[in-house]
Amino acid sequence: MKEYMKKHRSKIILELIFILLAILFVLPFVSHGFIPAGDDLGYHFDRVIEIADNFKHGNFFPQMYTYTFYRFGYLLNSFYPWLTIVPFAIFKNIFSNQVIAFAWGFGLYIFIGLNITYHVSNKLFKNKVQSFFTALIYIFSGYLLTDGYSRFAFGEFIAMIFIPACFYGFYAVLFGNKKDWPYLAFGMSAIMLSHVLSTFIVTMTFAILFVVLFHWINDRKERIKRLAFAIGVFITSSAIFLLPFVQQELYQKFAQPSPMPLSGPNFGDNIISALNSNNGDNLGFIIISVLILGLIFWKALNKLEKSCYVIGTIVLAFTTSLFPWTMLTNTFLDVIQFTFRFDMVITILYAVVAGKIVRVVLDKIFAKNNDRIKKSLVSVGALLIILVPWLGDVTNILNYQMAGTPEQYRFTKSYKIFTDQNGLWMDQYTPEKGQSALGGVTERLAIVDGNQVQLHSKDIKSLPNGLKFTGNLVDSAKSVILPTYNYKNIHVYRNGKQIKWSPNSQDLIQVDSGSGPITVKYVLSFVDWLAIILSFATWIIALVMYVRRKRITE
Repeated sequence: MKEYMKKHRSKIILELIFILLAILFVLPFVSHGFIPAGDDLGYHFDRVIEIADNFKHGNFFPQMYTYTFYRFGYLLNSFYPWLTIVPFAIFKNIFSNQVIAFAWGFGLYIFIGLNITYHVSNKLFKNKVQSFFTALIYIFSGYLLTDGYSRFAFGEFIAMIFIPACFYGFYAVLFGNKKDWPYLAFGMSAIMLSHVLSTFIVTMTFAILFVVLFHWINDRKERIKRLAFAIGVFITSSAIFLLPFVQQELYQKFAQPSPMPLSGPNFGDNIISALNSNNGDNLGFIIISVLILGLIFWKALNKLEKSCYVIGTIVLAFTTSLFPWTMLTNTFLDVIQFTFRFDMVITILYAVVAGKIVRVVLDKIFAKNNDRIKKSLVSVGALLIILVPWLGDVTNILNYQMAGTPEQYRFTKSYKIFTDQNGLWMDQYTPEKGQSALGGVTERLAIVDGNQVQLHSKDIKSLPNGLKFTGNLVDSAKSVILPTYNYKNIHVYRNGKQIKWSPNSQDLIQVDSGSGPITVKYVLSFVDWLAIILSFATWIIALVMYVRRKRITE
C-alpha cells in the first residue's frame, strides 16, 4: 500500500483536490438548505422521483410515468433520456434528505467532469498545470453554473460534463491520434443519454467543422473509417434510448416540443452582461474575458489553441443578433429554442484557451522565482481568481431565490411531488391527436358507459410501468374510455386477462369488453430488449478492452 501511495502520490493528490472542488460546487446550496429552484427544477425533480420509485419496486427500465406527472401514464422516458439521472434516483432512495441526495449527485458529476476535462486536456497538451486550469475553468464556468443553479437544466448540465471527451475525440479522429475515436463515440453517447438537444447542437457543430476543415485532413480514408466506427459505436451504445425513441416516433405523430422563434441578444449587451457576471446566468466573467485575453496572448497560443479561439469567437457572434436568426424561424432549427444553448460549445473552446493563458502567466512568474512556497501561493492565487467570482455568483443566485421564492415552494429536505401543470410541459410528448384531452386527463376524467365521470385518485393505483383502474364505476362498466394515452407497446388487462382495446379519436385508451378492474401496462417489446442488450454489450466490451489495454501499458 505504501509503495502504491508513493508511486501514485501526485495522482492521489489531484483526485483529492477534485473531491474538494466537487464539495465546493454543492456546498452553497447545502448550506442554504434548499435545491436551487431553477425553471426546470420541478420537471426534473419528478423524473428523479419516478425512477427512484420504479427502482424500489424492482423495475429497472421505467418508461411509463405512473407515480408522478399526474399519474396518467405519461411515456416520458421514451422521449427524454433518463440513464444519466439514475445516480440521483439511487441517492434519493438512500438519503431521506433530498438536498443531501442531490448534493451527492451533483458532486459525483462535477468530480467526473473535472477528471474527464483534465484527462483529455493532458492528452492534448502534455502539461498538468494547463490541463488542471482548463478543467477548473470549464467546470466552474458561468454557463455550467447557469444550468446547475439558475435554470436547473438537468439534462444539459449532465451533457456538459461529457462534452470535453467528444470534442477531444472529434479532434483526434480528424487531426490527432485516430486510435482515440472511442472518446468521440462514447462521449457523444453519454451526451445522448443525457440530453437530445445538446446532442443535436454538438452534432451540428461537428458537421459544420468537418465540412470547413475537410481540406486540411490528412490520411482521409483511414480517418473517415475511424469516424464511421465512432458513429456505429455511438448508435449501439446509445440504443437503450435511441431505439425506444424511434419506435414511438414512428408509431404516431407528436408535435415538436415547445417550438420557439429564434432570436439572439445584442452582441454588445451579451458581452457586458457576461463581464458583469449577471448572477452567473451566461458565459460568466472568466470565459468571456478570453475574448480579449486571447488576442493579448495570441503569440503564446499554439495552432490548436488559436483554432479554439477563432471557432469559439465565431460561435459567440453566431449566438447573437449579428446572425439573422429570424430567417430561420419555422425551420428545423426552432427545436433549439434558445441560441444561448451554443454557450456550451463556446465554454469548452474558450476554456482550452484560458487554460493556456494561465499556464503562460504562471510560467513567467515561476521563471523569476524558484521558491516553492511562493510558487504555491501564486498557484493558490490563480485558483482563487477563478473560484471567488464563481462563489459570488452562486451566493447571489441563492440569496435572490431566498428573497423571491416563498419558503413553502422551495425544495428543502423533504420530498414532495411537483404539481404545477404548466411547469411539467406534459403536452410535449402527448400524442398530437390527444392534446385537446390533456386537461381532462390530468383531472382523471373518464367516459364510463357514455357518461363523463371523475375517477377518485384512490381508484387509480400506480404500478411500475402501469396503472390499475378500479372502483365501482370502472368495475361494472362495459365501455370505458380511460384518462391515459395510447402509445406503442401498451397492453390492457381486465380481471388479470389481456384484452383487446382501441384508441378513440383523441388517442385515449378505450375498452369495450369484459368487467372488473382494468390494468394498463407498458410491456417491453423486442425492440426494447434489443436496445438494452446492444447498449449493455457495447459498454461492457468497451470497459473490458479498456482495462486490458490499461494493464498492458502499465
